[in-house]
Amino acid sequence: MDAATQINALETQASHLPKMETSAQYFALVRRSLPLMLKCLATHGTPQVAKDIYEGQVVSDMVQRLLNSCSALETKHAFDDEAAAQVRVALEESGFPSYVHIDGLAVDLLHKDATLGEMRSDQNHLKKLIVDFMFEEKREPRVMLAELAKRTYLERLDRKDLFLPYTEGKLIPWKVSEAGVRGYLYSWGTYGVSLDCAYVHLMFMTQDLSEVPFEEKGDNLTEFLDIMSQEGSHVPDQLHILAKSIDDKLDAIHPKVIKRVRIGPLRTKAMIEVSQQEKLSEGDEALLSLFSRASRPGEIDFALMFSEEMTFSKEQVMTTKHFFKKVVQEVFFIPQLDDGEELIRYILMPHHFFQEILPEEAQHIPHYYPHRVRFGYDHKENVHEIR
Repeated sequence: MDAATQINALETQASHLPKMETSAQYFALVRRSLPLMLKCLATHGTPQVAKDIYEGQVVSDMVQRLLNSCSALETKHAFDDEAAAQVRVALEESGFPSYVHIDGLAVDLLHKDATLGEMRSDQNHLKKLIVDFMFEEKREPRVMLAELAKRTYLERLDRKDLFLPYTEGKLIPWKVSEAGVRGYLYSWGTYGVSLDCAYVHLMFMTQDLSEVPFEEKGDNLTEFLDIMSQEGSHVPDQLHILAKSIDDKLDAIHPKVIKRVRIGPLRTKAMIEVSQQEKLSEGDEALLSLFSRASRPGEIDFALMFSEEMTFSKEQVMTTKHFFKKVVQEVFFIPQLDDGEELIRYILMPHHFFQEILPEEAQHIPHYYPHRVRFGYDHKENVHEIR
């Protein structure tokens, strides 16, 4: 299936959010849940989200970019009454905005200056027109409000602040003890087209000393970033496939370790209820049963699943490419599915849900058994690991 076909399918599968209050509640939920995920990662094992650790900085920055993208979508659609323009959420997959919208941010960035140039007014002028209209007509000028929201949305679009289909991260030197190479750390984000969720990648790699160091910003840096944009945009089920594709395309670069963090799925009772009931997975049916029984009046409880996985090079081998060129390539470790050390799954739910959950529900809920790390949050947004 090509990209265009996948996007057309996503437009059909993703569900519209009801407008106004429900839409606002959804984006408030995203802003509430993602920072709690960071708290979970910070408290599990080593404090990897601490600001003095590279990995923590990367994950925190990428999550902030994802929040910025969601905020941009909320502004973009705030006063747009056309059904075709409403926010679509992948309710049956990630619970996050459809890939179509994230891709739309990238498209809008390309045409930002031209679109702003065609608009009739700047923000200050629009605000004055809105105030005058409300004073004279005693009602909201929705057309002008929609125009103001569009202008505000476009003026705030900045590639360095957004999570896009492919999001370039940081490339920094890293000390290595291996002879004949220099080390680097590189990070990037990908919004998966098939599952509509965000992935954060971190890669430790080496570069042959015969190559121009990336710090000198030569042609090889441009080539590296171009290839990473191509290969890093893919999200294969098995991480070692991504590692091998990068290794195959860059002879002088040797990926040593790649770590991938997947964010989602996100679930609430309302989100499951508006999904197509005949297509509910056993996990969603179990969660719906738990939400229905354990949710407290007046609260919007949620369950957020996320995971970490890693692949690494076991050894290097000499191979021949294009019939004559000798190159060093990596042989990557292939972990077993749900290997306790290489794939870590997390689930975050209200603390009291863990006291209410039934065995028959737990066995069907994704990220619950086995090798799962369980976190509960309380009404003060504190998180605690459930052991």
